[in-house]
Amino acid sequence: MGISIHYRGKLRQAVDLPGLVVEVEDIASILGWDYTTVRAVYPDHAFAFPPDNKEYGISIHPQDCEPVTLIFNSEGRLFSPSLKKMIDRDSSGGFKAISIRIDLNEEDLNPIVSNASYDEIESDLIYNISIRTNFEDLQSHKKLVDLLRYLGNKYLDDFVLTDESSQVEMLDMDASRIKFDGADFVVQLLLSTLENKDLRSSEDLLKFIKEFRKLLRKNKK
Repeated sequence: MGISIHYRGKLRQAVDLPGLVVEVEDIASILGWDYTTVRAVYPDHAFAFPPDNKEYGISIHPQDCEPVTLIFNSEGRLFSPSLKKMIDRDSSGGFKAISIRIDLNEEDLNPIVSNASYDEIESDLIYNISIRTNFEDLQSHKKLVDLLRYLGNKYLDDFVLTDESSQVEMLDMDASRIKFDGADFVVQLLLSTLENKDLRSSEDLLKFIKEFRKLLRKNKK
């Protein structure tokens, strides 16, 4: 099974960073999760503007889950170091991100394809953290969501968390399980459909997306 969690926010005060790091280290140790601490203190307990390339904070590594990044830039904003490095490396070559949206409720088979500039990518991707959990049970997923929400409410401003299982918002484990399993079904269907596909052009990709959309609509009914 697998589902995604998305979150973003800004550290309320630079002086709060050591407390956040220590608390995460303690909780991770109790839960048996590995963690990696980068820098636990801002110089002079103050943010720096404009942002430099230094990283502050901690990442935790639960089993069966992508690394959970709680890394801040010098301004105190949560960001994804790996995405920033990738985009910085490729930005001089005209880096573009392409998104594809498939609407299963419409009869029109054409997907909506859009791209974004470097500045849009930086705003939309780097400062919006997304992780995918692959826990075998919903309770482990919920523990992680609860931890992130607790830390966000205690230490962050402009904190937003979206849990695609809707566990926290709905408090309905049966409904969450349907969505949790449903996301895994879509991934497995995509992987099986891609098998032995030879996509050599944009036309091939568009044709594949339309075929995949038909499969999703068929299984949705």
